[in-house]
Amino acid sequence: MYAARFHAIGGEDALAVDEVATPEPGEGEVRIKVAAATVNRTDINARIGLYGLPDPGPEGYPIGMDAAGTIDVIGSGVTGVSAGDEVVGFSAAPQRAGAQAEYVVLPADAVAPAPRNTPLTRAATLPLNGLTALQALRALDLAPGSTVVVTGAAGGLGMMALQLVHDAGHRVVAWVRSEADTGYVRSLGADEVITDASQAAAQSADAVVDAATLTDATLGLLRDRGAYVTFRGAEPPPERGITTIAIGVRNDGPQLRELVALVEAERLRLPGAEELPLTEVATAQRRFDAGGVRARLVLVPAHRPARITRRRALLAAAGTTVSAALVACGGDADTAAQTRTGPPAGPPTRPGGTLGLGIVGLHVTDLDRSLAFYRRLGLEIPESVDTGDGAFRLRLPTGQIFFWETLEYTARYFEGYERGTGERRVSLEFGFADPASVDGMYRELTGDGTDSFLEPTSYGRTRLAGVVDPDGNQINLRFPLAS
Repeated sequence: MYAARFHAIGGEDALAVDEVATPEPGEGEVRIKVAAATVNRTDINARIGLYGLPDPGPEGYPIGMDAAGTIDVIGSGVTGVSAGDEVVGFSAAPQRAGAQAEYVVLPADAVAPAPRNTPLTRAATLPLNGLTALQALRALDLAPGSTVVVTGAAGGLGMMALQLVHDAGHRVVAWVRSEADTGYVRSLGADEVITDASQAAAQSADAVVDAATLTDATLGLLRDRGAYVTFRGAEPPPERGITTIAIGVRNDGPQLRELVALVEAERLRLPGAEELPLTEVATAQRRFDAGGVRARLVLVPAHRPARITRRRALLAAAGTTVSAALVACGGDADTAAQTRTGPPAGPPTRPGGTLGLGIVGLHVTDLDRSLAFYRRLGLEIPESVDTGDGAFRLRLPTGQIFFWETLEYTARYFEGYERGTGERRVSLEFGFADPASVDGMYRELTGDGTDSFLEPTSYGRTRLAGVVDPDGNQINLRFPLAS
């Protein structure tokens, strides 16, 4: 099999994808045929020597703590799982096995059933950050209704911690790097969003979960005898009776199954995932280290073209108006029941044949500007899209295609084509996790000059706002998402 490894403590040139013997499971172990393995900060820290590992030598050191895939061989004494089961798994440090490989052998108690109705590429983002965040929350042992500051709240670990703290009933202050992250973290449950300590009340927090390792900068927000959680060994000087809790993530099968249950119950949202071939492990680490990538970078062992794992979507035809209802920022609204029961067997059959919506398209005047607009609304459109030919297509998880074309592109194939006229040529509806997220996205867009036709308004339980995209199309922002 092929496996990613590093052969020396140092730079990216130490990384390689080696052909090695396929491992066999021993007693109490299972072998997983890996579908996806997430790139994490731990991979880079191990390679550059932050963990004090000895020189790996010619055999190399395995990489990867997160895996998702299918069990193909079971060792002796294993019960509760079977060959063919889709699972997520955690390879704890120090690692005998790395998940960034075609196969990985793990203890049976380090795996859990993969979340149903979740692509394995996204499921692979759960184990390390989910376990780390959950173990931090348990270590804090907070009183009901506590106030918790989560730094790096838009990042892989921070977004998990934010959601778990919120789900436990506490008030969350999300500390992010940029105001552009405000709508995202509010959709995850943040009650307050800051980009600097001066924006929050001094000594107002019961605890700080320091996912971004801001250390001393956070202490002014903690009350006397509060708790500070660190993940990388950075401990602030003791003061005012503040307790420091250092988290070193450990394998815990029951906790991993608990996290899977939260994902299935739609109480824990996973980040998006961008796939890269296993052979591009060095590129993935370089991009991760550079920062600014919200979608998690996921390595796939089988060589196939990289693609973006898209957010869950619902598409529907609405009278004479093509309407796409898309869940922004990866969340599924309460009423979007269709997305919870697995993909349909096929499009509905109606008199006259099998019919189903296959494509939603927009004709645009400025392709880059339009893509930037919809990227802000939560569609995972890569920043590096090649728009030189005047067209871009995005495949949704339900199989439909969402496309953008300039008039010049269309005219190459349909001589004399002219764009339609009139209001509501196309209406798109984006669902949000709660009413506050509708209001936040409306303020964010209109604050940057986007035109609107409906200020945030409540109709019973529904919260609705309306803006206009760069080409005059109506964009509804709604909670809950209409089914």
